[in-house]
Amino acid sequence: MNQRSFGHFLYEANIKFHRTLLGAKVAKSLGNDQYEGLHYMETGNPDGPILIYIHGFGDNKDGFLWPAMLLKKYRVLMPDLPGFGDNPQNWQRNYSMDYSKACLWNWIEELDLGPCHVAGNSLGGALSIKLCLEHPEHFKTLTLIDSAGFYYPHIPSLLHEYADGINLFQVTDEQTYQKLLAKLVHQPHKIPKPVARYLYQRIKSNHDWFGKMMNDLVGKDIDVNDPAVIAERSFNEKIKKLKQPVLILWGDCDGIFPVEIAETIHQSIPKSEKYIFKKTGHAPQFEHPVKIAQLLNRFMKTNLTTDKAKQ
Repeated sequence: MNQRSFGHFLYEANIKFHRTLLGAKVAKSLGNDQYEGLHYMETGNPDGPILIYIHGFGDNKDGFLWPAMLLKKYRVLMPDLPGFGDNPQNWQRNYSMDYSKACLWNWIEELDLGPCHVAGNSLGGALSIKLCLEHPEHFKTLTLIDSAGFYYPHIPSLLHEYADGINLFQVTDEQTYQKLLAKLVHQPHKIPKPVARYLYQRIKSNHDWFGKMMNDLVGKDIDVNDPAVIAERSFNEKIKKLKQPVLILWGDCDGIFPVEIAETIHQSIPKSEKYIFKKTGHAPQFEHPVKIAQLLNRFMKTNLTTDKAKQ
């Protein structure tokens, strides 16, 4: 067994252990002729209030395992987004924001997930906003964790680099991998070297796929300095129409979407709260899973209303 395959084995064994510890159920929805079914994981209390967590670009349903361990009173559902995780990579399909949102909504309807809470990190945050704007009656609260979907010319972000022809997720070597990690995580956890090697090789092997996915989701001709493009493709102004209470969680060292975005959107959303994690990168759910769970629990309890299933 070489280092990569051994690292793969260790990684999968760790995921399996935590899923078992949580009593997690892994399944796949059926989908339909228009929208593919989604692989997903479910944990917690099947009769509890529903929380849907939507992961970010390049991540998968296991990215919220650790916070989910502390939210056992809730029914927590974590889908793989189209094109990510265990879902197929279809080169003929356009994985646009509209398509991805439609697949999520189809999944929610198929599983008959009544009024629920939704939280999303990065790309998952942008899709959560889209869900809440288009189906306001269905979502009790919205939690944004270092969310994508905001373009501000004066705040350089991943989108500015992408507009300049640089896709940070298209890793070609150790140097580009370390650059991505430095922007994602401020205080990385120590992991065995074989696992680190496997994770590097995995993202490197998705170089072309992540190029396609970024093009599909963002577009090939994005101009972050064009007011018309910003108005059409961003949530800068659209978030003012949100009906749900909003919790904004952000890492102060986020190198993908800088913390200045959190303050800007906080000022734009009347029903919003904000918490900034110190010395933290783009994914606080990895660096501070306990605090994320505590903040989510408090926020959801504060805004708790009766589930559809209990009415």
